[in-house]
Amino acid sequence: MKIRLAVPVEAEECWNIRNQAIRYGCKSSYDDAVIAAWTPEKMPESYRNAIVVNPFFVVAAPDGMTCSPLINTP
Repeated sequence: MKIRLAVPVEAEECWNIRNQAIRYGCKSSYDDAVIAAWTPEKMPESYRNAIVVNPFFVVAAPDGMTCSPLINTP
């Protein structure tokens, strides 16, 4: 297992992980319509740029990858 910064080519996979986390973790706090609006299948191209200019981390393991959300830094 290796922790490293995400690279732009991983944007779609990070987007999918993000959506899964929101859909699962927020289902008891938000209704389906809000979650659907918050997690569109099509990734906005601005998300790829966010990975370039902000610290997104991934945990790369032989059986897959986990991507962190944007981490706010001081």
